[in-house]
Amino acid sequence: MKPLKFAGLTLTTLSLAAGTAHAATNIFSNTSGNLWDTAANWTDGLPDTNDDLEIGTGLTAVSNTATPATSTGSLTMQVNSTVRISAATGAGEMFDTASSVIFQGGNTIDYTTTAATNFSPMVINGNASITNSGNNNTNGSTKSFEGISGSGNLTITAADNQGYNVTTTNSSFTGDWIFNGQKRHVINFEAIGSGGTGDVFLSGTPSAGASRSGVIVFGANDVFANSAFFTVVDADGYTGSSGKASGSYFMDIKAFTDTIGGMTIDGNPVTAGDYTGSGTTGTQVSWLSGTGVLTIVPEPSSALLGGLGFLLLLRRRR
Repeated sequence: MKPLKFAGLTLTTLSLAAGTAHAATNIFSNTSGNLWDTAANWTDGLPDTNDDLEIGTGLTAVSNTATPATSTGSLTMQVNSTVRISAATGAGEMFDTASSVIFQGGNTIDYTTTAATNFSPMVINGNASITNSGNNNTNGSTKSFEGISGSGNLTITAADNQGYNVTTTNSSFTGDWIFNGQKRHVINFEAIGSGGTGDVFLSGTPSAGASRSGVIVFGANDVFANSAFFTVVDADGYTGSSGKASGSYFMDIKAFTDTIGGMTIDGNPVTAGDYTGSGTTGTQVSWLSGTGVLTIVPEPSSALLGGLGFLLLLRRRR
């Protein structure tokens, strides 16, 4: 018997297409508490392999098991929704298995444990935060970002010795990085352009015995855009500012080179020029570690004024 045909398609073809289609979006609705692994909290039962998942607007989903139900479809966090990770191992696995993680704005991923997570490509359509509310004195947790795009800002509030690895070029990420942390959390930018094209805000919470607060580590040349402006507040490396560990650093350039569009430290502008931690090229400063060179270029307004002044001087000499 020949396969039946419908408008040029065989029944076999239609069956294959149906078999590969994604299931309908499965929405976390918080109707029976806030636990991720409660089937009644989802419109279509626990997440299945091909589901596209969605956390409803303003809702909080809590993952408290090492083996949460996951999917290989997309995971969208609607406006003002939160996912809280409260088991030490595996509880954030839904962010790793998803094809993409989409933030619509006002979103928070909150870790109350030391769970490590490898994030699938993230689309930050609205501002998003990753926080560590429950382990401010716990060492060793690492999160990795495998791709970031979008125009929203990403805020990371880290704790003692937290590690974050940004592993890919993120040229389509135009939002800002906002790093808030205490003691020795580290943000490793491991690829050219991994910092995207936005600005950077770094603030620390210096405390007794801390060798440094948050540290931005350059793992390649040209991590940030030449226009990126850095605003640094309460970071340990600013020598002479009371209450901080004089001589410690908040950037590690290693042996690489990068150019940024300006910097202020505790409200004080850093003069344009070349800077190094222990290299032979550039001015050595205590807030920078490594032998590479960080070049700070003048702000466009300063460069324009300088150019106008030079033209006026030439005119007078004529």
